[in-house]
Amino acid sequence: MTRVSDKSGVDALNFALNKVKSKIQNLQLKGASLKNINKPSDDPLGSIKVLKITSRLADNNQYLKNADKAISRLYATEDALTQLSEILLKAKELAIGQSSDLYDARTRKNIAEEVRELKNNALSVANKRIGVRYIFGGFSSLKPPFTKDGEYLGDGNYMTLEVAKDYFVPINLPGSEVFITSEPISPGSRDPLKYFPELKNKEPTKEENKALKRDIASKYEAPKEFHKGSNILAQLDILTNALENNNAETVRGLLEKLDDSLSRIISMRTKVGSVARNIQHAVDTINIDKINDIDYRSKILDADVAELFSDISRQNNVMKTAYHSSKIALNQSLFDWLR
Repeated sequence: MTRVSDKSGVDALNFALNKVKSKIQNLQLKGASLKNINKPSDDPLGSIKVLKITSRLADNNQYLKNADKAISRLYATEDALTQLSEILLKAKELAIGQSSDLYDARTRKNIAEEVRELKNNALSVANKRIGVRYIFGGFSSLKPPFTKDGEYLGDGNYMTLEVAKDYFVPINLPGSEVFITSEPISPGSRDPLKYFPELKNKEPTKEENKALKRDIASKYEAPKEFHKGSNILAQLDILTNALENNNAETVRGLLEKLDDSLSRIISMRTKVGSVARNIQHAVDTINIDKINDIDYRSKILDADVAELFSDISRQNNVMKTAYHSSKIALNQSLFDWLR
């Protein structure tokens, strides 16, 4: 008969007890954290999936922050365009009224003051900002994009933000696109008829000369790099000058150009609204993806509490049984083996 040494039996019992203790310790750690995976070795494949989902969730959170910033900038731009369209609409109403020959020079001069205030309001809109950044300056957003004379100091660049994976959207409109659509011309004296060649060769009547009592051309200097009549600020300046000079022909000639500018602003409002709507659609998609990712990560990572504590109770019973068996085995002597 072969006798197993006492040391071999003790080692086998210690191995069994340590194995049960290790299982109980892991279960207790899962119970404390309520996580199935506390270290990569618990589930290597599951750990990789959890890391990928966590990374995707972090990206989506940043996309949502970018989207909030983009929508804020676009809403501010849309509000500015709304104000500008109201200014142009009011200027057009005044121009339509003063294009009639029913009004005299004094009336038009009074209306010119109102148009001058409209131009100041338009300049205020042109230099609108959020925080320290001007919304119509392009990349050059830390200084006012327009001078008081209407000179544009910004650039024609668009700032973009990524609001979804590989989806970049513009969050601004450069002032050159909003207020200016033509090439700059050389500075010089600003003639109200300069940009209306169809009216330039028409000679004023004696009655008009008598009412004007001065030359029709304005004598003050134009700002550097002044732009043609499609410049909104220039149009308001020209309208002011025409009213001051009691020139109904120039006022009538401005009506079509004011219509074009108003149509351009309305188109830009539509463009801004379309971009904001697309951003909101991207935000909705990201929120749905976040819910799905969180649910999937929970299924991989989170422990089933009922099953977990059932396993702990079962392992505790196994350990008690192992202790009882080891007690019986270790208390046996050589005579017990010889019986």
